[in-house]
Amino acid sequence: MNISFLLGSGISKPILNTDVGKITSSIVDDYWCLHNNLYCKVDTIENESPIVNRFKSVINIVTEELVTSSENLTKENINYEHLFYVFDQIKNIREEARTNHLAHKHIAELEEKCSEYIVNDYGDTIEFIDFARRISTYINSVVFNHLIYGNELDNFIPLFDQFKKEGIKSHIFTLNHDLLLEKYFHTKGIIYNDFFENGDSPLRKFSINSVGILNDYDFCLFKLHGSINWIRNLRKFFDYFVIDEYSSKLLEQFPFLSNGISTVNSTPEFLTGHTNKSIDYFHGIYSFLVAKFIEKLNETDILIVSGFGWQDYVIREIIIEWLDYKKTRKMILCYENNDDPSYFLGPRINLPQVINLEQWLNEVNLDKIKEHL
Repeated sequence: MNISFLLGSGISKPILNTDVGKITSSIVDDYWCLHNNLYCKVDTIENESPIVNRFKSVINIVTEELVTSSENLTKENINYEHLFYVFDQIKNIREEARTNHLAHKHIAELEEKCSEYIVNDYGDTIEFIDFARRISTYINSVVFNHLIYGNELDNFIPLFDQFKKEGIKSHIFTLNHDLLLEKYFHTKGIIYNDFFENGDSPLRKFSINSVGILNDYDFCLFKLHGSINWIRNLRKFFDYFVIDEYSSKLLEQFPFLSNGISTVNSTPEFLTGHTNKSIDYFHGIYSFLVAKFIEKLNETDILIVSGFGWQDYVIREIIIEWLDYKKTRKMILCYENNDDPSYFLGPRINLPQVINLEQWLNEVNLDKIKEHL
């Protein structure tokens, strides 16, 4: 019997290791300095790069526009994904149409409101599309800085450790771009396949042929939204790399990492922006990962779901189609009552195939899972 996991950002709630609100506040409240194409946090406004202050002014204007143009958004619940979402559309407007909360607003109108801030450090006007691209990079860098560091995790999701001890191999499909799982696996000595070539170099290349191969691994880790430690070779479609070590020295060399790769994108490669993800699933490395996700999901008998918000309609429809295809398949939900997914599952929530343990995944042990095998 094949068991797989689908994990969303909610898996971090019980340990409060990451906080979307804190990261979003940091974008406008903390001080950041541009260094080697990455933005590093600094202590005082005097050390902040002047352009960052202009970024913040434009971000504040966009926040006001989002609140004005949406019935559901307030200043309090807007997060960095909403912000990235807007600037990502602006910077891609010449390439393809993308939807966001400002879809009914003309980009020129927004540009006019922000015009006094869309200048370089010499006061020269910058093209709005280029300025939006820089803000997107800035937001990515802030997210990267908040998620990359942290202590080793000893008791994150004990169920994974129990799977290893019982010799139960499994696929993990995660929508998280942080490194909580990797840090936990490292702490517990859990061996996993992340689909990047093995080697001693801190920079490892994506290997298509290794995707979904368990062999001697305890888990296969599908990061369907990318990761804050992925970077991309801009000249080659499937040239993605993962960075394993995060010393300050390595971060300083981030734009021109080893092996003579001069075209590596120095921005972390992960998906964000609610609707944009659904478009990006069909491009580059993500299209391949989603195809393999569907393939391995169809080999799955039991899917354990936790932390997934169900608003990602592409992933949601894949899961529902998988569940509907065979009555012998089971979906075990690990949610507390206040995160009940019944709204999105509709009447399926009452199917005997669907079991809601009403617990977070970190509280569930293997014996509890075995009750439903």
